[in-house]
Amino acid sequence: MLSALTRGKFKIDSNLKEDSLTASVLEYLLLLPDTMVWDLIRKANPHNYDLKPYIGKLIRYQFWPKWDTTDIPDVDNKKFIEPDVIIEFEYADVIIEAKRYDMNQQNQLQWENQIIAYNKNYVDDSQSKKELIYIALGGVKDLKTTQIKISTGETVKIQKLQWKQIMLTIYKYIEAIDYSKHIIPESVSYLRILTTIISALELHGYYLNNHLWIEDISVTKENITKSTQNILLWKPTKI
Repeated sequence: MLSALTRGKFKIDSNLKEDSLTASVLEYLLLLPDTMVWDLIRKANPHNYDLKPYIGKLIRYQFWPKWDTTDIPDVDNKKFIEPDVIIEFEYADVIIEAKRYDMNQQNQLQWENQIIAYNKNYVDDSQSKKELIYIALGGVKDLKTTQIKISTGETVKIQKLQWKQIMLTIYKYIEAIDYSKHIIPESVSYLRILTTIISALELHGYYLNNHLWIEDISVTKENITKSTQNILLWKPTKI
């Protein structure tokens, strides 16, 4: 599908480009090893470093789930609420609400509605509540974590992330993996996935500023040993 789009075999309606960006980037991202998926998401924005470095195995994920809201009085849509993605890890659930551009498109009321609907549809009173991590991807006017109080009285942190931050972080991983692929030959498959994500971002108009790229590469090379050690954590176990 992505190759067909890149080669111009067919075009996406401009109204659907938010969905195609979300799907093409995150679906490929979720093909990576579990620890790498979370490591990349967490480290893309320095303001999110307070998030736990490990939240367990990736259990399942779903794009555009429809959460029933017919019995929830405190939401706008009385039929269903549809976040862009929910990723269920062993110790935390991650909701991602994505917007097309890296500008002010996010809506706090939408965040609140989704969190309320999540609590109704996912949280079982008979079990201990898993940590909820809410990420606003794209459409943010600043990158600092925001705390919101929803109608139930619960306070929730909203973590923020830009598409360009994901792109820059992926370039860091590509540099690190390419440097150490002679140590871990299996990591070449990760390179294929990461470069495909870069292609998806470029297809939707995202490119890095040359100055930013050159400046950041020097930082990456200084930390290449640490990055290589991290790659060892992603190596599949041989049976």
